[in-house]
Amino acid sequence: MLGLPPSFPPPPRRLTKSLDGIKYPIWGYIFFGAEVLLIVGLLVSHVSRAFPIHRERVTMDELVDSDPQTGDLKVAILLPTAGEKLQVMLQALFGVLQLRLWSSSRARCDTLRVIILDEKRRWQVQQLASLVYTLAEVVLDKGVRDILRREEVPASTARAFYELFSDGLRRHTMNTDNLMFVRGVAIVDEIDKLLHDSDGSVHRLDGTATTSLAPPPTTTTMQRAPTTTTVRARRASCFVQNTISPGFTKTWAKNARLPTLVYHSRTDAGMPRVSPKAGNMNCAIFRKDGKGETLIAGAAVIVVNDARHALQPEFLQRALPYFFTRDARRAGAYVWADVAFVQTPQRFDDVPQWADPDPLGNQAATQFDIVNPGRDGASGVLSCGQGSLWRVAALRDGIRPDGSKYIDTKADREGLIGRTGGLGFRSEVLIEDTHTSLDLLRQGWRSVYVVSPASSKGEVLARCTLPPDSVTWRVKQVLRWHQGAVQLALSHGFAYVFGSGHWASPWQRVFALDAITYVLQAFAGQILLVFPIVYGFTNQSPFNALNLQFATYFFPFLITAALPTMAALGWLKTSSDRVMRDEQVWFATTYVQLQAVCNVIWCKLLRRDPADAWTATCPVWPLYAQFLAIAAAMVANTGYWIQRGFTSPWVWVSCMGAGLFALHSLWPLVSFGLGVTLPPAYYNRVFGMLILMTLVAFWML
Repeated sequence: MLGLPPSFPPPPRRLTKSLDGIKYPIWGYIFFGAEVLLIVGLLVSHVSRAFPIHRERVTMDELVDSDPQTGDLKVAILLPTAGEKLQVMLQALFGVLQLRLWSSSRARCDTLRVIILDEKRRWQVQQLASLVYTLAEVVLDKGVRDILRREEVPASTARAFYELFSDGLRRHTMNTDNLMFVRGVAIVDEIDKLLHDSDGSVHRLDGTATTSLAPPPTTTTMQRAPTTTTVRARRASCFVQNTISPGFTKTWAKNARLPTLVYHSRTDAGMPRVSPKAGNMNCAIFRKDGKGETLIAGAAVIVVNDARHALQPEFLQRALPYFFTRDARRAGAYVWADVAFVQTPQRFDDVPQWADPDPLGNQAATQFDIVNPGRDGASGVLSCGQGSLWRVAALRDGIRPDGSKYIDTKADREGLIGRTGGLGFRSEVLIEDTHTSLDLLRQGWRSVYVVSPASSKGEVLARCTLPPDSVTWRVKQVLRWHQGAVQLALSHGFAYVFGSGHWASPWQRVFALDAITYVLQAFAGQILLVFPIVYGFTNQSPFNALNLQFATYFFPFLITAALPTMAALGWLKTSSDRVMRDEQVWFATTYVQLQAVCNVIWCKLLRRDPADAWTATCPVWPLYAQFLAIAAAMVANTGYWIQRGFTSPWVWVSCMGAGLFALHSLWPLVSFGLGVTLPPAYYNRVFGMLILMTLVAFWML
């Protein structure tokens, strides 16, 4: 037990002397195993911070000015949806329609295709797409744009028009004979009615909600015309069709100044059950019958835009250039680089009405602002799905960077006989994005991370419009991600990393190993949370060391672990509070990760369908139970040493320090789930309290 050895022997080796004389040897070896996992994770995390790279900020406009041939690039945006609310879909549609393209002789309808992949076959989604496309056409009218300029609207877009007139108040002050403007107002009313009918209330883009629709116009002009224009809007939106048949496709491409918009509902919706999203996207890039054209047509790059995220205008301008590199044989010319996919950060807005702006750690600052930038220089960034761009030649056509072809041994997967040997989006595990990116790296491709700082002065390329807003939702996310990671590890094993492959960098193997073994660190994290419970109730430490010895070993480890992250905060001027919150949420959800391991292994042993992982659930009560158990153990240990007169204060201090660390880790999720808040200073000063208590203990001894 800490502080009890009678003399000061030479520094013991951790595996031998520090495990001698403890009351519960099994407890000691379990804690030692946790230390080993933490050290391995620490080394990998250091490597993940070792390759930051400063990429020159380039836009597609600059590439096209230098090499006009790059302007012939065609892009397809996949917008998969599986039942998201219509107001969420509305924001995603507004985002893709306002993307700024580059100067090119090609029309926008030929350059950009937006493909809505609707798994639920909802006729409301098709109607919404038609209304938004028609509204975008209205905004292109010169008279309408003049009206928007007079109203001092920053941008003449369909989103701006909708935001301006959806509440029904601004329009009352306007008296115009512009029929296109009146038509646009009628379309706004139709959109609001569609949102109201689908959800019972109108959720506007600014986050407010109303329980009734906007009042009718009051001016003479606005009363005279809406009847005719409303009929036109309803005809344009195909309101007569209230059912969607399997395999139905609807295309809007009549306006050359707008992207081509496609609605598609595949015939085998929901398949494969393990990853229906991957199957949904594969139906867009492969031909189902081997004949005709794919939904992405001649696109050379595809973008994955989840329905809960809205792309910002500069998204394509900033992300596409990284697929190209300068041609050494021609001055000013560009050729395709050996980049298979480009990943952009996911950004989430803080919720101002919450006492804590990001209690659930949605920002994931460690991943998006430290780990990914630190791996970028080694071309080892993995895809996280949303906001990723994929080169079709690598993903679908089975081409390696050297021009050779590789063959997918499961080419008939999902019945896509139109495959030409490429991978497509992998559908064997829950995390199709990570699996697909790893397979492409194994074929010799590289990846790129578009660094966009999260600070107020940094750019945001995409924004989440519907982040998790409850502990239950966050736990569900973590469970799915880690079940997918365990499935990936069990299906491929270490041969996936150390076996044959055409890795472009040896560090890619390290990051791949981390992806399939990362969940093991949850065992160490959970043991650190259990430590103060066992220590507090039994008054027995899992190791035997003197005070000075403990400090000699522990503080260098702590400093070594913290310094790389502290240095990495300066790369993108990332807030240390965001990183701390990310670490807290990781500790608080380690029990979820362990359940993910158990779920997948149990399913494997019983030879059950891997798709059953979708139905697995994880309770939230263990989070609160751990918090209460830690607090109770600290009280019990304090009472024990009060009775003994604090004859060995270091033992009490070490137990209190471990307990405070555990409570600090669990507090954000616990407090949010219970609706309890503490002053923000708590988060900033808790570690200072731990250090102060340690110094006091040394002084007392």
